[in-house]
Amino acid sequence: MLLVALVAGAFAGTAYAGLRMLDTGPDPQTLREQRLKLEAAYERKQGKAGRAKAGRRASATTPAPSRPSRRSWAARADDLCLDAHRDSLALIERYPTRTPQQVLRFLEAALLVLDRFVVRFERLGPAPNREAHARLVREIRSSVAEDHRLGRSLRARWNPAVASRIYQDDQRDRVIRRLFERLGSPACADL
Repeated sequence: MLLVALVAGAFAGTAYAGLRMLDTGPDPQTLREQRLKLEAAYERKQGKAGRAKAGRRASATTPAPSRPSRRSWAARADDLCLDAHRDSLALIERYPTRTPQQVLRFLEAALLVLDRFVVRFERLGPAPNREAHARLVREIRSSVAEDHRLGRSLRARWNPAVASRIYQDDQRDRVIRRLFERLGSPACADL
């Protein structure tokens, strides 16, 4: 669900926690290193784009605008996704996931991070492609509702099969990633 796809890898850490509970997950250090490589590549790409823009501005015959330009919607969305990812990594280190009760506490904390992300994402306002943005918002809300429903189900009655479903990539997550790509937000699409 979105809990995994968007906010950790949209929460790779959350997926890791669920798999760690089943003793089949990757090493947390490996996950951090992979994420740091993705973040570094994204920052290099942003730096090249900024230097190219500055070079074009310097070579232009017209003076630069007097007011600072606004950051693009995609850049702000990428920052939100990277912040959510950092929050998810902090959760992995803070919450043990050896027992069902610990997994539930971790899940509740992860859902709070996800809810904060959604609120901040909605404050960004619409993307330039309003149709894709509207569909993205619908898909995110639907995925978050499903994550909360699965969380309530686990709190009512622990079921390892339901717990593993939370950590599975589903069709909705792939749609969300494609929409982020379409809107020009590579960091969100990669998470």
